[in-house]
Amino acid sequence: MASSTGQFLSRKDHLKQKELDEARKAGTLPAELDEEGREINPHIPEFMAKAPWYLNQAAPGLKHQKNSKQKEEVAGIDQWYVRGQKKTAATKFRKGACPNCGAMTHGIKDCLDRPRKKGAKWTGADIKPDEYTGGPLTFDYEGKRDRFAGFDHTAYEAMVGKKFELEEQARKEYLHVQKLQQVEHQASKMGQAAEGVEEEDDGVRVRDEETVVAAKEGGGTRQGALRMTVRNLRIREDTAKYLLNLDVNSAYYDPKTRSMRENPRPDLVPDGEDGGVFAGDNFVRYNGDTLDLRALEGYTREAYEKGQEMHLNAEPTQVELMNKIYREKKAKLKEVKANSVLEKYGGEQHLKA
Repeated sequence: MASSTGQFLSRKDHLKQKELDEARKAGTLPAELDEEGREINPHIPEFMAKAPWYLNQAAPGLKHQKNSKQKEEVAGIDQWYVRGQKKTAATKFRKGACPNCGAMTHGIKDCLDRPRKKGAKWTGADIKPDEYTGGPLTFDYEGKRDRFAGFDHTAYEAMVGKKFELEEQARKEYLHVQKLQQVEHQASKMGQAAEGVEEEDDGVRVRDEETVVAAKEGGGTRQGALRMTVRNLRIREDTAKYLLNLDVNSAYYDPKTRSMRENPRPDLVPDGEDGGVFAGDNFVRYNGDTLDLRALEGYTREAYEKGQEMHLNAEPTQVELMNKIYREKKAKLKEVKANSVLEKYGGEQHLKA
């Protein structure tokens, strides 16, 4: 019999070793320690804990299960063979150098220098410097299969930058030509449409009623086959919004959207004696069908919170009918309450008066 250390044991010693292992597995005895003082799990099978005979392992342990080979250092992702660099040239020919150019890093078969009539071996002149070879690089599995190993991104960036500059220059020239053609086309159009425009002292007035209507609606203007999209275009006779009140603390005017949300002249009545007065862009939000739409939205929100499945955008007709029924019931209930109060306490004659 052999123990965990590889030594042969007698029958008596083997029984003692077996009892000792059982006691360690039961926990009555402390676990065995290896060379480094760490405990060995007693439940590890013998074929794993037992070291091979050729290792000559005297102390017990699991050291033979570990990989004893040291991990070899491999080249990183940014490491590659140095190219284009050369060392200093020698002053005289050296033994073993290239007979043609005198460099030590290659032979005459691999020499890339021009073949000389008399090489550096015989003349000793114009000896070329040695190439920088460096040490051999060791690569791992990924490094051996790296498609972009040794890739020089600076050369590629220079090539792409030059190509981009040429394309950008061609694009600018093309846009310049297109702009000139467009200006010439518009000039010819304006020359043809000069008959439809009359000049006056106070400015230029467009006679085309269709163009004025389209400009008022903020949609667009059509001149022949050319359509220009115009937003918030005002007529020349209309006063600009920012000129209605020159006070710097008045309503804010947004030049990008040409909107003035607040009322620039709150002292004037929009629909009263001063009819036609601009009351701000937000004025349309508080009159007309806007209030009805806001009431419908509030009704839909309250109905959804109470458990009714309805959506104003998905089913507008249903929401409108339900709101109408709700308003009729609410008015009828209000009338019933008022009548019950009058019947109980009286005073109807005061309401009619």
